[in-house]
Amino acid sequence: MKLDSLIQRPILWCLFLSVLVLALTGCTSRTPLPMASAEKLENVKPQRGEPLLSSGDVIAVGFLEATSLIDSPYQISPGDILRVDVMDHPSLTKERAVVLPDGHVSIPLVGRLLAAGKGVDELSQVLTTELTKRKIKQPSVVISVEQSQDPLDPLLRLVSRNGQYEPMRFIVGHSESIDLPFIDQVSVKTTLSELRLTIKQKYQQKFGSRLYVMVRLVDTAPPVVYVIGEVNRPGPVPFSAPYSPLMAVASAGGFMDTAESADIRLFRRQEDNSFQNWSIDLLGRLEHGMSESDQFELMPSDVIYVPKTGIAEANQAVEQYIRKMIPLQFGIGFSYSINDGTN
Repeated sequence: MKLDSLIQRPILWCLFLSVLVLALTGCTSRTPLPMASAEKLENVKPQRGEPLLSSGDVIAVGFLEATSLIDSPYQISPGDILRVDVMDHPSLTKERAVVLPDGHVSIPLVGRLLAAGKGVDELSQVLTTELTKRKIKQPSVVISVEQSQDPLDPLLRLVSRNGQYEPMRFIVGHSESIDLPFIDQVSVKTTLSELRLTIKQKYQQKFGSRLYVMVRLVDTAPPVVYVIGEVNRPGPVPFSAPYSPLMAVASAGGFMDTAESADIRLFRRQEDNSFQNWSIDLLGRLEHGMSESDQFELMPSDVIYVPKTGIAEANQAVEQYIRKMIPLQFGIGFSYSINDGTN
């Protein structure tokens, strides 16, 4: 083999590697984003009113039968099974009188009576009147509910423990809603006041004024901002207003040597569960200073992503791809051997 062809091989490899590194660096370049400024973030600044519920908050929902708060008699419902006793007239007694879907019940001698919507005392008076009309002298009527089909009963049994009503607890997670018994899902992407109002309205539509619902916040998750990427301690950092991206990065241990501090990414969740994002030239702000109008505040659950520099990404590409594909040792200069053709 000729000497000049052997010399050319390492040179060609070096040229190939240079082109490959440039190509990989170009492939890992980040899509340009709009630069963040106080004006562009003004429409999504944190509100100073009641804060939204956040992941980790614990909500307690308690139920109480309204009859225990106000003197309101039980109202008979379709499907209830009644016992009708007429003293001194055993032939008129009925042990199982089923309230039909149309709300009526069949009583001996009297026939059909409307029972749904009435209390047992009121129905007893109606039956007494009807029996008197039918020549039953001084009837004494006692009506009791043997089995209730009231839709409120399953709910109260569900939350009852040893005769006491215990509140149900729900942890606000990343899901947009929580599941409550006997009503539709309820969104938790709201404030506590709005959540309380929504839950009470839904149960009132289901059970009317017979159910008293209590909604309260029993535990709160501390607000955090997430800092990920090229920082020394990536993860959630405590949030306290006012809070800036620089403060968040400092709380995460500061930049690593490989950090691209001139292109920090800020991600913020929107009401439709999408993420809006901006690019922040934090390096330029540090070098040239920030005017008062150019400072903006982070919000709880914001995500700060610190990417790698282009050089760091290229070095990583060399380590991950090039050195695995081409088993060559690089140093200062290169060496080669000459095959004299004797072997």
